[in-house]
Amino acid sequence: MQSIKILEKEVETFLERDEMYWKQRSRADWLAAEDRNTSFFHTRAKARHQKNLNSKLVDREGQVQDTKEGMAKVFCEYFANIFQTSYPSPHNINLASGAIGSSLNGECQSGLSKAFTTEEIKFAIFEIGPTKAPGLHSFQAIFIHKFLSVVG
Repeated sequence: MQSIKILEKEVETFLERDEMYWKQRSRADWLAAEDRNTSFFHTRAKARHQKNLNSKLVDREGQVQDTKEGMAKVFCEYFANIFQTSYPSPHNINLASGAIGSSLNGECQSGLSKAFTTEEIKFAIFEIGPTKAPGLHSFQAIFIHKFLSVVG
C-alpha cells in the first residue's frame, strides 16, 4: 500500500512537471486551473515553431531565395551591410547631432536620472505576469511576488 502511494505521488509530480514544461513552451498565460491539457500546449508550441520558421527570403534585387545556400547568402549580405560604417568625421558627427537638439527639458532630464523608489520597483514587479521569468535566474514572477519581503 505504501509503494502505491509513493508511485502515485511520483506520477503526479511527473504530470505537473510535464504540464509546466508545455505551458512555458507555448508561452500561453492560460490554464490557471489544474487541467492536464498537455496536447493543447504541444499544439501551440508546434504552431509557434512553424510560424517562426523561415522557408524563404527576398534578397536586395527582389529575388526570392528558398534554398539553404540562397538564404545564407541573403543573411550574410544583410548583416554585412547593416554593420558597415562609412567612418564619418568627428566634424560631421557634431554637425548632425547639433542639428537634432535636445527634446527634453532640464526637469525631464533630471527625472530620468534619479534613483527608482521602492514603490516604483514593487509596482513594476507586480506588473509582470506570474508565469513569466523576468531574468536569467529562471525564477518565475510568482515566486518573487510571494517572497518579495524576503528577496527584495
